[in-house]
Amino acid sequence: MKRFLKYSMILLGLLAVAYIGGLIFFLDRFTFGSYFGDIPLMGLTQAQAQEKIAEELGKRQINLQENGKTTAQVTLAELSPSYDLDKAVGQLFNQQDPVMWPLSFGSHQDVKVDSNMVHVDKTKAAQVLAAKGIDNSQRQAATDASIEYTEADGYQVKSDVTGTQVDTDSLAQDMLVAATQEKTSVDVSQAYAKATIQADSDTMKSAIGLIKQYSENPIVLQIAGDDVQIPAKTIESWMHFDENNQVSFDRELIKAYVQELNEKYSTYNKTREFKSTLRGTVEVPPGIMGWGIEVDQEVDKIEQELLAHQPVKREPAVNSTGGVPNAKDDIGPTYVEVDIANQTMFLYKDHKKILEAPVVTGQPAAETVPGAGAIIEKLAGTRLKGYNQFYRVDYSVPVNYWMRFDDKAQGIHDAPWQSQFGGEVWTHSGSLGCVNSPLDAAATIYENVEYGTPVIVFN
Repeated sequence: MKRFLKYSMILLGLLAVAYIGGLIFFLDRFTFGSYFGDIPLMGLTQAQAQEKIAEELGKRQINLQENGKTTAQVTLAELSPSYDLDKAVGQLFNQQDPVMWPLSFGSHQDVKVDSNMVHVDKTKAAQVLAAKGIDNSQRQAATDASIEYTEADGYQVKSDVTGTQVDTDSLAQDMLVAATQEKTSVDVSQAYAKATIQADSDTMKSAIGLIKQYSENPIVLQIAGDDVQIPAKTIESWMHFDENNQVSFDRELIKAYVQELNEKYSTYNKTREFKSTLRGTVEVPPGIMGWGIEVDQEVDKIEQELLAHQPVKREPAVNSTGGVPNAKDDIGPTYVEVDIANQTMFLYKDHKKILEAPVVTGQPAAETVPGAGAIIEKLAGTRLKGYNQFYRVDYSVPVNYWMRFDDKAQGIHDAPWQSQFGGEVWTHSGSLGCVNSPLDAAATIYENVEYGTPVIVFN
């Protein structure tokens, strides 16, 4: 019994010595079962633990894989890493109780490794990766999303395309994550540089929204009684985007569109149908009368209105000679009608016939030229001067009323030298192209027409 007590006391003494020794040892060291990730730290001081963590992480080799193949191998140490471990290591150390160190046998406590605890020199990383064959100068750059136009679909977003150039900062970060998460490989394609402008970016959304603002904003031109709205697709076809995705408009295309409208609606230089007094509907050749759209002015106005993207409804700027501008029936309600075949002249005012008179038009070989004219000169008590090609003499004769209606020096005037008017007089005593009128008829015309009054002359 005494011997048992003796040995028991010795054993307890040894255990006490061992416990006290362990307590002293673990006062500033990690106990059993302490890990940083998968790195054991038992028996190390905090400073030693940080050195070991840095050493172990630095040894870790990462395989860079691309297209299913390993293209390079890089250790973390090659990237010249720096570590920020004080907080994590201190936190792990403070979780243990050195008094309870015997209980740490078989236990496991650790701190999860965070890639934010490790930092690499990005310039150094780029150099190392280039040396390993990750050379962007030999790789395809990403293509930004862009705005693309087709006649069929109008403007659409053309998607960005990721190339094969590598974002070395991103790849270095992926390698850090792999190393700290005990992974052995990284997919290089996951670090391909993204396009600066992507299809779903605010830039593209803004551009498409801007296109709709411009193209769907109504610009309505009131032309000859029609409301002509410029189609959205037509406006889209005029748009261009600069390198900053700012909108501009192709003035030549706008001009072509306005010219098409002008060709469709203008009355200049066009044969027109005219409802005559004696012969029903007749065709009247072009003359000086008519109107057309001021194309260059309209190009300026439409461009300004597009850029302002405010709804517009207005008449276009037009130029005209005589008649009613910007009208399908530009002859209007007041006009002079000269029927060459019937040698008769009419005056209509506000759609009412107020004059019908016989006339004498140009003689054979000097026939009055038909056409849609307009009064461009009115003179009273003047002289007509010219050259008679038949008698080869100059002439100067007085008239009471002169009303010129075209650019060929043709006009309506009284002719005191004529003894009769109408019938076949023109064949043997016709004018040199003017419309000879009885004095009273010429006076009535003169009193009732203004500059611009249409004069419709036809055979």
